Amino acid sequence: MIIIEPDDVNATEKLVTITSDTDGAEIWYTTDGTEPSPADGIKYTGPFTVTCTTTIKAMAYKPGMNNSNVASVLVQFNDNVAKGKTATASSGDAYAAIDGNSGSRWESEHSDPQWIIVDLGADYSIRKIRIVWETACAKDYTIDISEDGDNWTTIITKTDMPSPHTMDETLKEQVTARYVRMYGTKRATGWGYSIFEFEIYGTLADSPSPLSPTALAVTVTSSDAITLSWDDVKGADGYNVYQSVSPDGIFTKINEGGLITETSFTVTGLEPDTDYYYRVTAVKDRKESEYSETVHGRTLLE
Repeated sequence: MIIIEPDDVNATEKLVTITSDTDGAEIWYTTDGTEPSPADGIKYTGPFTVTCTTTIKAMAYKPGMNNSNVASVLVQFNDNVAKGKTATASSGDAYAAIDGNSGSRWESEHSDPQWIIVDLGADYSIRKIRIVWETACAKDYTIDISEDGDNWTTIITKTDMPSPHTMDETLKEQVTARYVRMYGTKRATGWGYSIFEFEIYGTLADSPSPLSPTALAVTVTSSDAITLSWDDVKGADGYNVYQSVSPDGIFTKINEGGLITETSFTVTGLEPDTDYYYRVTAVKDRKESEYSETVHGRTLLE
C-alpha cells in the first residue's frame, strides 16, 4: 500500500509511506513511472518526501514467494504547467485537453495523421509528460518539442499502444522547450484521437538575455529632434534607448515611460546644433541585452 500525506495538491511537499502485509518482504519502488523490481528499482527503507508531481510504483519481494502485484499512485501537486495555457490542433477543440477538467476531452477528426500542440508561452525545463487517453486513442504517436513552433525534435516514440492507456513519462534528462506536440500517425480505433488531459510538468527555464539590436541608424529631422531606427530583435518585449553628449560619456536611459515596442523612436526637446550619441538595448523577460553599436547625430541649426 502507498500512503500519501497530505492529500492536497497545493502542498509544497508530501510524505510517501509504503507498506506490505507480508512479514519480512522487501519493498522496491520507482519514481519515474517504470516497473519496479529488485534489479531495477529503489529499495524502500522508510518514508520519503516528494515535492513535485511524481508517479510512484511499488512491489513486494520475498525469496521463495511470487512477487506482489505492482501498486501505482500519482502524487499530484499544482505544477502542471500546461493547464490553462494555449493549445491548437489539426482539428477539434484543443483547449479541452489542457483545461484541468478530467471530464472534458479533445476529439479530432476520424483520420490520420492528427496533432495537438501546447504552447507554454515561454521556455520551460520539462521533466515529465502525461497524457490521459480516452478509448479513442493513438496506437502509434510521437511527443515532439520545439522552441519556435516550426522546427521539431522527437523525444518520445510510442508504437502499438493499447486502448485506452495513459502515457506517463518521466524524462531521463530534462529538455527545454516552449511548444510540446503529440503527433498521432495511427489510431487504435475507427474513431479519432481523443485526450482527456495533456499534462506537462517542469519549471520556467532561465531565459538567456536577448541579442543586441543591429543596424541602428540616425535621421536628423530638425534643430530639436533626432529619430532612431533599428532592426527588430526576434522575441524581444521591447527596447530601451540611451543618450549621451559624448561617445565616451555616461549614457542615460531616456524612455522613462516604459519599454519602446516599435523599432524606431524620436527624441525631442534637444538643443540645436549639438552632438548626441545613442545606444539601444533589447529586453526580453526582464533581461536586457548588451548595448548596440553607438551612433551619432547632430541637430540642425535653428
